[in-house]
Amino acid sequence: MLIESNGSISLRTEREDGGRIIAKYEGRDIYIFRDSIKTYAQYSNDEDTGWIPCAADVRNGMGIYIHKSTSLTTGNEFYEVAGFSLETGEHLGTFYDNGVYADNAHWQARLDSAVARGEPEANFFMFRSDWTYGNPSQEEISNIYIHFDDIINLDKAQTNSPDLNISASDIVNNVFEKPIRKSINANSASYSRPSFDSKIYNLGNGEYAIETDEGVDKITGVGSVQFSDQSLDITSDIKATFDQVTGMDTVDGVIFRLYNAAFSRLPDAGGLENWINANSVGGYSYQETAIAFIDSQESINRYGSGQSDTDYINTVYNNVLDRDADSQGLSHYEGLLSSGEKSRAEMMFDFSESPENRGLFSEQTGIT
Repeated sequence: MLIESNGSISLRTEREDGGRIIAKYEGRDIYIFRDSIKTYAQYSNDEDTGWIPCAADVRNGMGIYIHKSTSLTTGNEFYEVAGFSLETGEHLGTFYDNGVYADNAHWQARLDSAVARGEPEANFFMFRSDWTYGNPSQEEISNIYIHFDDIINLDKAQTNSPDLNISASDIVNNVFEKPIRKSINANSASYSRPSFDSKIYNLGNGEYAIETDEGVDKITGVGSVQFSDQSLDITSDIKATFDQVTGMDTVDGVIFRLYNAAFSRLPDAGGLENWINANSVGGYSYQETAIAFIDSQESINRYGSGQSDTDYINTVYNNVLDRDADSQGLSHYEGLLSSGEKSRAEMMFDFSESPENRGLFSEQTGIT
């Protein structure tokens, strides 16, 4: 089997039915391997026929390809979009279905965490929104390609589904339209304000920005950002947080917004992962999470204690929607809180999931 991509890279397998994938790039054969991360099969008794390539391209110095496998145990097909080193062939990571890249360390940590909690290994698939399995239909297979048209130039690639209507685009945040004040290319950036008084954006293509009262700074060239209250590492703090967010209505998207609402800041990567897991497999509901958040000391510090309903509502408007309350909205929530029809936690979740805040979420993450 041979798959060409605009003449720049080709993939083949050792056998017609699969086996090791070999990439040919700049005249060299590159054997793709994934020994650096334990696979699902290593945690189970399942076996597969070997990965079969579907399409490939080169982006940002990394080989990217769609491949599939068939389980010998269940007969299910599994699709994945992955990246590999053009030098060594090492499997480097995989992509969520919104184009967000997550490296091996990210997936290994999630898998090890699930196994440590004693969960069935199959639950690992809950974390892999880029997989389709269970003998997918042609429509589902088409969606895999469509979801990843911002990663691979499939209009130039020769795929094993040539009848698919695939567009091509770059990995960019098409929602973000604010002007960039400056780009910072030093080893670190420093701001005199606390981190919760700034907003961090994922611009796409591995680029990030910080908004303060002075404007928006592009910070992709720095390794860390120092605020008055903490230092954030671009890779382990900022990238690791955004890499977990895969969709508007996925659990991770809802928890990301709720974190932002309750604490008025970018979620920390570890805390976000814990609460995603709690709401995915840990039995927590969104309302229970909202209660836990607003009862926390951090949220009390951010919103104050002993506030009247009116003061609390005004603070929520400013912290979540970044604007003053309109008279109609203020009156509406004053009535709901005073009558007991809604609690403050329920109101916080309302704001978190409001159309206005979902729009702000799209602007911050690029996810629509």
